[in-house]
Amino acid sequence: MLSECQRFAELSGGAFDVTVQPLWNVYAAHFFGSESPSAQGPAPWAIEEALEFVDWQGVDLTSRHIVLARSGMGLTLNGIAQGYLTDRIAEILRGNGCDRVLADMGRSEILLAGLRPDGQAWHIGLADPLAPNRVAVTLDLADRCLSTSGGYGTKFETTGRHHHLFDPTTGRSADHYIAVSVVAASTMIADALSTSLYVMPPESSGRLLAAFRDAVALATLPDGSRHELRG
Repeated sequence: MLSECQRFAELSGGAFDVTVQPLWNVYAAHFFGSESPSAQGPAPWAIEEALEFVDWQGVDLTSRHIVLARSGMGLTLNGIAQGYLTDRIAEILRGNGCDRVLADMGRSEILLAGLRPDGQAWHIGLADPLAPNRVAVTLDLADRCLSTSGGYGTKFETTGRHHHLFDPTTGRSADHYIAVSVVAASTMIADALSTSLYVMPPESSGRLLAAFRDAVALATLPDGSRHELRG
């Protein structure tokens, strides 16, 4: 997984970064460690301090070791692990004779192998990020995988301005979109792509998607409008 993380970091220009854990620690300490945290988020100096430990190029990875460049750095696999696990579970099921599989880990990663028992494609609904109890878009999928990334999934406070999808260049929560859904050949790829695209500036998304020609991305903007991102 870490090898894949480094590949996505390079392809995304650093938008996908497994070393953002220090930022999570700062935000969690600010919002959960105080009875009356400032709605503005952590102090700028605290974010700047955390950014000193955020650098995907500071991960030395070989077949025999994983070394971080600086004491105080930390890793999080939150942007790819759920997809990887979904793929592995489906692989085990198929290896034991299951030719039709819907694997849903409950964290916005879904794998759809084969067709439904009635011979039809799986009918999947995407939640409206502005009203998560409502279905905004439906997709008919077979032998495909789906992942959705959105700040509304893990909010530090009620407005959702501060959430877990950090921009490693600013230390702030990314705000180009409110959700990005990706359909791809594997759930791990869909997971990493949706995370990367959520963080990347819109004008840079085409460069990343060009490396995954079979992937399709649907982005929901802050005003609720939806646009397909293309490579």
